[in-house]
Amino acid sequence: MRSNEPTGPDLEQLEQELTHIRCFDYVRLGHDRRRIELLPRNRIGGGRARLEQTWHLLQQDGRTVLALVGEEGITCTLQPHEDGVWRGRWLAHERMPVELRPAQPAGPVAAVASAAGNEPIDAVYSWVDGSDPAFRQTLRYWAACEPGAHLPDQLAGYRYRDNDELRFSLRSLAVCAPWVRHIFLVTNGQTPRWLAPAHPRLTVVPHEAIFPDRQHLPTFNSHAIELHLQRIPGLSRRFLYLNDDVLLGRPVAIDDLVVPGGAQTVYLEPRPLPAHPHTGAVHDRAYAYTQGLLDEHLAPRPARQAIAHTPQMYDRELMAEVQRIWAGPLAETSAHRFRSPRDVALRILYYHYALQAEQHRPRHTAATVYSCSADYCFLRLTSHVAETVEMLDDLLFQKPRFICINDELDDSAEADIVRACLRARLQEYYPQPCEFERGPA
Repeated sequence: MRSNEPTGPDLEQLEQELTHIRCFDYVRLGHDRRRIELLPRNRIGGGRARLEQTWHLLQQDGRTVLALVGEEGITCTLQPHEDGVWRGRWLAHERMPVELRPAQPAGPVAAVASAAGNEPIDAVYSWVDGSDPAFRQTLRYWAACEPGAHLPDQLAGYRYRDNDELRFSLRSLAVCAPWVRHIFLVTNGQTPRWLAPAHPRLTVVPHEAIFPDRQHLPTFNSHAIELHLQRIPGLSRRFLYLNDDVLLGRPVAIDDLVVPGGAQTVYLEPRPLPAHPHTGAVHDRAYAYTQGLLDEHLAPRPARQAIAHTPQMYDRELMAEVQRIWAGPLAETSAHRFRSPRDVALRILYYHYALQAEQHRPRHTAATVYSCSADYCFLRLTSHVAETVEMLDDLLFQKPRFICINDELDDSAEADIVRACLRARLQEYYPQPCEFERGPA
């Protein structure tokens, strides 16, 4: 930070410097500290609280002042010093002195050594192109063969729609998690037209390579596919699993997923899992069924929390233990071509088994459908154009660590507008092609 205080037009340059630094330690001397993010358009991202919601640069008596503003007006004002620290005092309440210090977050490469030594970690994606006519024909054929299945929702266009999220998810992974060793893309034999399948750090894995019983194929059931990911040849012991609608908004360290000593982080949503196996949507009933399996083996719990839609770290050794304990229900799930109320939801079984066995640490998120936190945003696309576009714009400013964009759009003209806006925002968010692409965006 420059020692001479800027005036007039220099405020714009200083504002750009602050947003470039972005992360600051907000220290209330003698009280506490927390990390806050100064975002463009005067927003506070991570660390936002009731009394610190926006930030503003002002000129007061010829001096440059940074004001933090909340629900009760200006909370505190701070001035720049030669050491790069902004210092000031709260204007009300405790009137304690405060400092705003540029933060120095540890990079992802350093985190590899601190959390997992030299252990390689791969990433696994599952993907399908639901617009492929051959896929749609196969889907309709097998749906006609299973008239008793819970199919109406599973035949909806949005269930298998490809909005090119995989392209942008790979871009986010390449930039924000460069420590990933290799990427495995699990498909039904399809390959994205823009993908570079011969890249040395990329392997396309057909379902036939991981399903031990070929009679279970073809499958349209993500629960069944996820049960066999650990069978991928050459896969690292620990691996990161991502759906194609999960993206990274900023750098992710292995320390965000695995702590020293080997325990894994579990990101939880602030809502309970469905608990009624005989009512509700098919996936809700499957979640309740999975909880029942946990209750049969472990001490019953009245309410377990939902697992957040973030990248999921799995340990193949722990997965083998889960496979051994629940071999029967897992084999039954593998045979379900479409989702069933008696499906085992792997992430619920795996993580809640590990949590009750005290092998993981929980990390609660503060996410809701319509807002972002510093860690996580789950965004459900709707046909309300203005509202959804505003939420997409929020992603550009908040840049949460983990993002999930859930498409349940219909085929209306409004939905088409939302999908076009989604692609434009993703292109703005992740503009540079990554090494795994061969075609233009």
